[in-house]
Amino acid sequence: MEDILLEMDRILRPEGSIIIRDDVDFVVEIRSMMDAMEYDTWIANHEKGPHDREKILLAVKRNKASCLFIVPSSLKIDKLSPKPKEHREYDLA
Repeated sequence: MEDILLEMDRILRPEGSIIIRDDVDFVVEIRSMMDAMEYDTWIANHEKGPHDREKILLAVKRNKASCLFIVPSSLKIDKLSPKPKEHREYDLA
């Protein structure tokens, strides 16, 4: 799995995004790898709600010159996200 993530990182441009939809255990494992690769990551619930094991991971490659990322207001962020790397404010209304 690490090889696939490294290849995606090589291909992806700064501020490019990756969306992964899978079981929560796999998503959390991938998230820790993406955090180590200095991506901004968020985990969102599946359409079926927070009790479904399937989750959605959104990862955005950081641009070293700019670290401002806009999260769509339609994205419902759960309690697992975001990891506290720095202070951020979200308008999820």
